[in-house]
Amino acid sequence: LAMGFIIFPSGYGFNDMNPIECTSLFDCLLAHLDYGFRSAPVWSSAKLSWGMLAFDYAYNLLVILILAAIISGIIINTFASMRSDLLAKTENQTNNCFICGINRSTFERKGVKFDKQHVFQEHYMWNYARFLMYLSEAE
Repeated sequence: LAMGFIIFPSGYGFNDMNPIECTSLFDCLLAHLDYGFRSAPVWSSAKLSWGMLAFDYAYNLLVILILAAIISGIIINTFASMRSDLLAKTENQTNNCFICGINRSTFERKGVKFDKQHVFQEHYMWNYARFLMYLSEAE
């Protein structure tokens, strides 16, 4: 941003804005934040020099391709970690008793039905919740 503003003070802009509007560094910053990921700079003159071509190419490479890929990667990684956290919680809820914390395989080795007998009869969590509500109302 600052390099483009210093090297090309005559003005450049983006597709949806007037190239003359990028007159100060703050105006260019706002333009880059608003238009920068969508398109490359547009020059105020019709003649394209080697410096302008190099700036366009570097801008496309660095800003549009690499930074957009980094941001997309961060978003995808965040959703992947959220999905793995959800799967871990679901696995914990389906394979461990909420009350005593003993896992399903321990009960199945002893011949106890984990879902039907232990979780829904012996350690039914809503019975414990009702008991705690009864104790809080009794006080």
